[in-house]
Amino acid sequence: MSPGAIDDPGLLIYERVLPALAGSAAQIRSELMQTLAHHDCAADRRDDIALVVSEAATNAVLHAYGDTTPGPLYVAATLGGESLTIWVCDIGSGMLARGDSPGLGLGLALIIRLCDEVQVSSDANTGTCITATFKHVARRPAPGGAHRTPTPGSARREMLVDYLHTLRAAHMALQQDTEAVLAQADLAVARARKLRHERAHHRPARNTA
Repeated sequence: MSPGAIDDPGLLIYERVLPALAGSAAQIRSELMQTLAHHDCAADRRDDIALVVSEAATNAVLHAYGDTTPGPLYVAATLGGESLTIWVCDIGSGMLARGDSPGLGLGLALIIRLCDEVQVSSDANTGTCITATFKHVARRPAPGGAHRTPTPGSARREMLVDYLHTLRAAHMALQQDTEAVLAQADLAVARARKLRHERAHHRPARNTA
């Protein structure tokens, strides 16, 4: 990937954080296609873009978090000049070679073939971020000439990693709190049932005389 595509991501036109679940990939694809149509991106490239986003998001859904609770999936799209850059990131276990899961390699090969430039950053501690760039994607100027000051690519990746880790921690904390509340509720129900049982068996006999 060229340094310019990383250091000048351009105008942010789409951004979404969803849990890494099967339905999320379809939702992201649908929303992004609507966004690209709104910005008048070249129609003949939208199918390729949609397929790349679907493959990258599906890879995260299937491989990022393994058998653990699904964590966050982050997808963003930026327009810089005539180039569109797609970011698909997770904070899972990284792209590990697995003999029982060939789909990961096939999906990445398809992504590389469909986009003009691709960069894959993957680490067991910070997860995976796929950055795919499509060149010569025509667009209308932003209304009023508004343009967001670009964030350097390296700083953006660090920001995304921190953000996703924060979301992951919040999700885990919420899950733990929910489990604790449910455990307390189960304990309260069990105690109430035990007390009712004890009272039923120790109830004094009524005097019928």
